[in-house]
Amino acid sequence: MRSLFLIFIGLLFASANAIGFDCTPWFYPQADHTPETRDTVKFAHGLLWEIKHSSGASSYLFGTIHLSDPRIIAFSKSVVARITEKPNFAMEVLISPETVRFSASRMFFSGEEKLSDHLPSGLYERTAKLLKQHGVSNELADSVRPWAAYMTLAVPPGDSGIPLDLYLLNLAQSQGNKLFGIETIEEQLGIFEALDLPQQVSLLSESVCNYKENQSQIGTMLSLYLAQDLRGLVEIGNKYQTPVNTSLFEKLLIDRNQTMAERIKPWMEDGGFFVAVGALHLPGRTGLLRTLESLGFEVSKVEIQ
Repeated sequence: MRSLFLIFIGLLFASANAIGFDCTPWFYPQADHTPETRDTVKFAHGLLWEIKHSSGASSYLFGTIHLSDPRIIAFSKSVVARITEKPNFAMEVLISPETVRFSASRMFFSGEEKLSDHLPSGLYERTAKLLKQHGVSNELADSVRPWAAYMTLAVPPGDSGIPLDLYLLNLAQSQGNKLFGIETIEEQLGIFEALDLPQQVSLLSESVCNYKENQSQIGTMLSLYLAQDLRGLVEIGNKYQTPVNTSLFEKLLIDRNQTMAERIKPWMEDGGFFVAVGALHLPGRTGLLRTLESLGFEVSKVEIQ
């Protein structure tokens, strides 16, 4: 169940009536590292940014990673002073007992419907075996919706620490900051719930077939994050795009960037905010940094020691 909680913090498959399942790992092509591609990321390095309005109002925008590795917590402690400077704290979705309960209620089938009803036997057995490594029993696994199984397998197994987002939230709460959520949990989960069952099964299929490769990239992403290498994070994100998840990636990143920018703009105009979002929402043509700059804000990197 712990791995299911971490979901807060990350379409080509055959019919579920098929008799068997041929799990062929996806071949990920090498990313294009030409100068032209690399230069498309203007804000290439840095996780903490000061956003200034023409009135002089100032806020911070910080890129997080939705993991709980002790190195991340130790690294992020250098930004703690910035949270104390601002009376307002905002994150993608405010994590609370209510949001956890709501998420759990949407992640599982109700009634007699089961995950195994929608998967070929081969895929279901592989999925249940992997979910067990993430703390989901075989009995519970058959109740998990395909999109929720896909998300559960996207985090490291046995990750029992406090995710960075929750660590920052706890800190802000302890200091009495006023708390804000950029999005609602209904909006976040709605992206996955809008996928039809064949699309969900396709995502799960790709996740299962490429499980080792996908898990190995988590370590690479962690290293890039600790190096504050936004350009590298964008490149590895592009490398691991496939026909199965490209459409979802656009909804989770590009579309949400626009929504986030619209919602945090008034906060940045007023100042006094510390806003924490996933690091991949910062760089790129549609990223928050370039968008805020285009809206007239002064965007400057703050060095993290």
